[in-house]
Amino acid sequence: MGPLERLRIWDDPAIRDALAWYLDVAENRRPAKFRIAVTVPISFDPATATEEALWAELERRTPSFLARWVGIRAGAPLPEPANGPSLLELCRELAYRMLAHCNFCPWIAASTGAQASSWGPASSPPAQG
Repeated sequence: MGPLERLRIWDDPAIRDALAWYLDVAENRRPAKFRIAVTVPISFDPATATEEALWAELERRTPSFLARWVGIRAGAPLPEPANGPSLLELCRELAYRMLAHCNFCPWIAASTGAQASSWGPASSPPAQG
């Protein structure tokens, strides 16, 4: 039993059941989901793809990710990382593009090299840059 697992919060069955995977990851008994995502290859460079192509590929490759996750939960070993672009890079690219449009996150938009958009909650500060 690791130090995190010794915390009393895990005595609650609802919490333990809901967060069992995360406890296993924290205790290095299971791989994090991003480590599984990097084993699922995709067929193109996400940085040069359209957003529509990214969403379509995410839809197409999600069943492969879920099958690997179920297999690992059942005891299968983590496959080797993909040779080339993976589902992880695709998800990262989608996240960067979505964050670049958040006018309440101009520092995130700037870190991705994107221009913050003007849409967002009415109470959010105006986009900088």
